[in-house]
Amino acid sequence: MEGLVIGNNRNLTKRLLMAYGIPTPAFQFIRRAGTAVNEDLGLPLIVKLNESGGSVGIDNKAVKETIKDAQRKVNNMITTYKLPVIVEQFIDGPEITVVVFDDGTKKRVYMGQKVFRKKPDGKHFFTSFESYDDERAYTYKHVEEPLATKITQLAVRAFTGLQHKDYAKFDIRVDDDTNIPYFTDSNPNTAFGPDMGLPMTEVLAMHGVSFDEVLAALLSKYARQLG
Repeated sequence: MEGLVIGNNRNLTKRLLMAYGIPTPAFQFIRRAGTAVNEDLGLPLIVKLNESGGSVGIDNKAVKETIKDAQRKVNNMITTYKLPVIVEQFIDGPEITVVVFDDGTKKRVYMGQKVFRKKPDGKHFFTSFESYDDERAYTYKHVEEPLATKITQLAVRAFTGLQHKDYAKFDIRVDDDTNIPYFTDSNPNTAFGPDMGLPMTEVLAMHGVSFDEVLAALLSKYARQLG
């Protein structure tokens, strides 16, 4: 239960990631409309609801190039959704989906780099809410070494530190200039099933792992625990 609570709170998630030495973009937690966006965050910026999933609130124009535009987005989202927001430094570079699966003997990590068909705003590659209606918005390719090994180590640490159970999905953006992988989001309750339209299922399939195999492993794990 703790992992589900943590995973649904971006502010708490990012603070715990920082505590465990896992890179996450600079950010500001804002509760009230009118609170000034911290200019020290740098540009560009992306504004997200603190408590949401599935890219809710992240439309094709989510990335803001000026503090003024970011401020307008903050005020609009808080007013519309009645929820706090996170203002986050947008990391330009590859976007990677990472799946961690705990089969009871080992935490197994699988990942895929998104290959986008187009830039939603004409400037940056990212996953917007609108992309969920576009089956051709992106495909996946394998992540090359040594980056894959580095992400694997960080993902296992994040999975444990955030108290996730069984499986979780992480979103990572890799800085084009420094090659540092920044963890932007975690989802300990990500949609998972036989449908190949689901990110977790697609990434696992890339690595030759089927939904049936994961389900069987989970059932076996809990059968062993029941003794």
